[in-house]
Amino acid sequence: MDAQDVTRKHPIVAAFARRPVTLTVLVLATLLTGAIAQSRIRLEMMPTGLDVRGLSVTIPLRAQRTVLSPQEIEKRITLIAEGELSTIPGIESLISVSTRSEARFEIAFRGDSDLGIAYDQVRDRIERARTKIGADIGAVRYRQWTYGSESIANVSISWDEQVENPFDKLAQQIVPALEAAGGISHVTMNGDLQPYYRIALKRDAIATHPQIHLNRLLDALQADNTTTAVGKIHSGEQDTSIIADARFRSLDDIRAFPVTDNISLGDIADVSEAYNVGGYAYTYQRGTGESVYDGGRSVWTQVYKTSSANIVEAGQAFETKLEELRADPSLAGFTYRVGRNDGTEVVTQLNTLFTSLLLGGVLAVLCLLAFIKSIRLALVIALAIPLSMTMALVVMYFAGETINLLTLMGFTVAGGMLLDNAIVVSENIFRRIPADREPYIASVRGAGEVGMALALATSTTVAVLLSFVVFSKSPEMSFFMTRLAWPIWLSLGFSVIVALLVVPHATSRLFAKGHESASRQRYERLSHRLLSASGTKRFAGTLLSVFFGRPEGMASRDGMGDAVDRFLARRGASQLCWLTLAAIGIGAGVWAFVAAGGDHESISEVWKRIVKGFGGSAGRGDWRRGRGGDDDEGDPFPALIALGVFAGILLIPPLVVRLLPRRDDQSSATPLLSRLQRIYGAMIARACVHPMRAAMIVALAMAALVFTGVSLIKTTESNPGNQKSLSFRVHFPTPIDLKLDPQGTGFEGKTGMPREWAYFLDLRRIFLGIDPDGSTDQRAQQAAWERFGIERGTLNLSSSSIRLWLTLDSSRIDEAKELEDAIREAFPETPGLRLSGGASGRSTIRVQLRGKEFSRLKELSGEVIRALSRLRGLESVEEDMESSPFQELVLAVDEKRAAAMGVRPADLARVVSFQINGTRIEDYIAPGITRPIQVVLDDPQSRSGETRRAIIEDAQQVMVPAAGETQVPVSAVTIPDPVERGGVGEIRRLDRQTTLTVNAQTDDPIFEVTERVRDTLAGLELPAGYAVEVASSGFSGGGGRSRMRLGNESPLSVTAAAATVLVLAFVMGFLFESFVLPLVVILACVPGAIAGTLWSLLLTDTLLDQMCYLGLIILIGVSVNNGIVLVDLVNRLRSEGKPMAEALKEAGEQRIRPILMTSLTTALGIVPMAIGSAEFVGRPYYPLGRAILGGMILSTLLTLIALPLFYVLAERAREFCRALFFPAGTGSKVEGASWDAQP
Repeated sequence: MDAQDVTRKHPIVAAFARRPVTLTVLVLATLLTGAIAQSRIRLEMMPTGLDVRGLSVTIPLRAQRTVLSPQEIEKRITLIAEGELSTIPGIESLISVSTRSEARFEIAFRGDSDLGIAYDQVRDRIERARTKIGADIGAVRYRQWTYGSESIANVSISWDEQVENPFDKLAQQIVPALEAAGGISHVTMNGDLQPYYRIALKRDAIATHPQIHLNRLLDALQADNTTTAVGKIHSGEQDTSIIADARFRSLDDIRAFPVTDNISLGDIADVSEAYNVGGYAYTYQRGTGESVYDGGRSVWTQVYKTSSANIVEAGQAFETKLEELRADPSLAGFTYRVGRNDGTEVVTQLNTLFTSLLLGGVLAVLCLLAFIKSIRLALVIALAIPLSMTMALVVMYFAGETINLLTLMGFTVAGGMLLDNAIVVSENIFRRIPADREPYIASVRGAGEVGMALALATSTTVAVLLSFVVFSKSPEMSFFMTRLAWPIWLSLGFSVIVALLVVPHATSRLFAKGHESASRQRYERLSHRLLSASGTKRFAGTLLSVFFGRPEGMASRDGMGDAVDRFLARRGASQLCWLTLAAIGIGAGVWAFVAAGGDHESISEVWKRIVKGFGGSAGRGDWRRGRGGDDDEGDPFPALIALGVFAGILLIPPLVVRLLPRRDDQSSATPLLSRLQRIYGAMIARACVHPMRAAMIVALAMAALVFTGVSLIKTTESNPGNQKSLSFRVHFPTPIDLKLDPQGTGFEGKTGMPREWAYFLDLRRIFLGIDPDGSTDQRAQQAAWERFGIERGTLNLSSSSIRLWLTLDSSRIDEAKELEDAIREAFPETPGLRLSGGASGRSTIRVQLRGKEFSRLKELSGEVIRALSRLRGLESVEEDMESSPFQELVLAVDEKRAAAMGVRPADLARVVSFQINGTRIEDYIAPGITRPIQVVLDDPQSRSGETRRAIIEDAQQVMVPAAGETQVPVSAVTIPDPVERGGVGEIRRLDRQTTLTVNAQTDDPIFEVTERVRDTLAGLELPAGYAVEVASSGFSGGGGRSRMRLGNESPLSVTAAAATVLVLAFVMGFLFESFVLPLVVILACVPGAIAGTLWSLLLTDTLLDQMCYLGLIILIGVSVNNGIVLVDLVNRLRSEGKPMAEALKEAGEQRIRPILMTSLTTALGIVPMAIGSAEFVGRPYYPLGRAILGGMILSTLLTLIALPLFYVLAERAREFCRALFFPAGTGSKVEGASWDAQP
């Protein structure tokens, strides 16, 4: 074929091969555009643009009202609003939460709903409900769901003892300054004190002045502390507004407020400044001086960004503002400890991923250079990486995408694969040069021949990812999978363009003067000098000749392989070698077993898992490292690593010996590769003689690898990352009263403290070595550090619980499991206090009960808890604490007596509520200061004259307005004995049904544990109208909304897997024009990828998590590429008239080199990720890297072995069926009618 014929047959490739200026301009333009896109594309932690179709609505009680029971909130507000909201079309789910102070609604809409119209309808329905509810509610708050306005940082702020009014400075200077930073929407504080003015009415004074009516006094205080616009004065061109200002101007003004003609408020009340204690927070971290830990009283703040702000810019603005606060002299004494800043963390993680990408590219290029031994050609092929990624980046920039952890992970995964197409093209060109002689013809023809195969092979990876995107279980998973797949799709697609247009032109230029490169000539001169010398230099030359051959003109000598062959030919030598290897393997395996901490339980566990796998009675993931398993469970890892060591020592040396070049191989430029080609060709020829027998052996081996891997694999939601965070919560049986500390100073160094405070200080002493009086004990701190390894910790005490957030030191992550156990065991056991929580990587299973009556749901929850507590792997099985019971006292009103005395129930409720909780009036406002004003009754006194807390009997003695100007005590219009009943913290409803949630923690993956929990719940007998189900996610603390978490859903599903197989079959069917060959490629390639993934995780003691599933998805598409390239060449050779066996042998010898090159470059490109420390929102990347690495290696080996065998069987089966069903059409004896006939 001459140049004209080649140009006519492959016009596009030929056009670029002869237009160097055009190609150079396009490459430079691509790089320039990519540089511009790279400088302007936004950096984010997570992808933006997720359409969250939902709305939150909060209906609070009026500020002047006190709290009600959740039952009353449900009756008065929730059910009314829920009935109106349910009339809106297009609602997918409606969640309502009734608390003691508000009703919250979370409304999710279907994907086909018009959100603008839906939001208007929500506001309309709420206004309708408002007219029915009445004046009891305050301003309704609406909030659209968004994933863009999240917490980006947290910081603990502590202060020295010398700082005056620290909480005022926090509220008036520090928090407003942080909120003023660019991109920051708001800052929340935990552990802060809110100062207010307290008006404590004296009981005895009110009792001695019967003319004082509480209702009237409260109304007067509320009405008089106001500002009112009374009109305007029109004067010329200017209008002047007149405002009547009756607000209090000082505490003395409040004290002087007239109650009657001769009584002021100060006569009957104590007016002072007090503090509302939201909680107490103490933060500590490793000290920089003599102290092991530094820290103390603090507030814990969460910093939120606006939905449109860039996370990197917002994080940088936050850090800049902190530096300004540190330098502010008016805020001297404050210390700021940043626990997390996602803005800087995302840059760090992106840099880590970029480093992994760069190192992977370098390793891939070095591997490529070792094969082709031409620096210039290696650089030409390596150009595929930057060019493909640059073009992909340009498209993503103009499409409005961002660079985030998912997209950069996609680029890192694709890095090694971008060389594959260029390698195949260059190899085919190199193969054609001796036959075509002219480099231009060889380049164009070589690229054109494999162009269709490359395009379709690349499309398999695209199709696999597309299948999982389309058939994903949730819109959120589909969104995130798409953002991961975009860089892979684009860069692989552009790598085909680079391979077919850039590589042919470059290779035609490089081989213009012959295919022997200057690099080869330099090597021959170096090799000649080394082999002509003696001693070490000669040994180095001999070693180089194994890989790169001997120089031309230098006589071949016996190689290392020849010497080994002569030794093994001796009598008994082979048996001796096998026995020696077996003895060494057994010894090394035993040593590895002992070093890994193995015992007899490890071996029995392996056997038990395999046996259970056959019976199907034990699901995967039933065991895990750590708590929750049976006491007699062993860790199979030591047994597996011992098996791996033994198998490696037994099999690798014979394989190396077989690959050592012989004398006949030294004439080749690549003796080692020549030897490998010779062995592989002989193996194919031998296998074709008895394909059925060999195929059965290979199929059984593949099935055994997959089966044992599936049986033994350990699963989890996420592998441990670089930081181990622990979160514990100590629940109180009843809420404690923080009003016992009105000044908010805490109980450090005090006596007579509540037992909850004593427990809190005890925990601080145990874990951080801080004495109860706040002093530090150096020995205790050092002992705590050595025992628990805590890097930093925050302890918070609220009215209902103690919370601990602990972070382990990064240098002791290897001890994380032991440290977590030590921390858990160190919690003192105290009656009534209950501990929950643990490592942040643990998953929570939420079981939701639904029905009509909450009391019946409570009974059913007990049955559910007992059933789940018996399941292995589940811990802390308990009701959701937000729904846990509180005690309520029901003061029943005698309606007949109340009507007879003229007592209105509203007045009665207000007075009793004021007696218990007090009431709030309009705020005190002065220049630079705002204070809430709380009116309460002072604490009553016992008979001995000591102050005590108010009880229900005190409320019954309060006077309430009656008919005329009279007052009667509450006890006169209520039933004498108050009824005590169980209450709830909040009531939740889903789609107009009451729900109750039971939570359980596990280290196993949710999608596997969920099945076990469902099986258990299926055996429960439920009353009619009640249901129980496992919720995929629970109610969030911010409003009861169900949020999607990446770890809660496996990206693999039966539908997606079936669709993937069909798509792969369709693509390959289009290429091969066959229904059978696609199945052959899938069966030969995919099981190896699965087995390689599982065994790479087993031998590295890595858990199977969501990252591994992503790697397996990618491998399914990549693994078939080698099979496509091999089968495509076999078909082309057969179309040229060669017999099947000869075509298989020749194709195998020709394609083994590019297959090994592409597989090794892909594997080496992923090595930095497999051993790196990069993370994705707390999930490490190394499981993904190890999954792809192991799957790629084993898939390549099994493909090379299984594909020729399966190909022969498929062709024999096709011919056999043709001869059987269409004997007249064959005309003669059909080749292959016998399964094992020689082809």
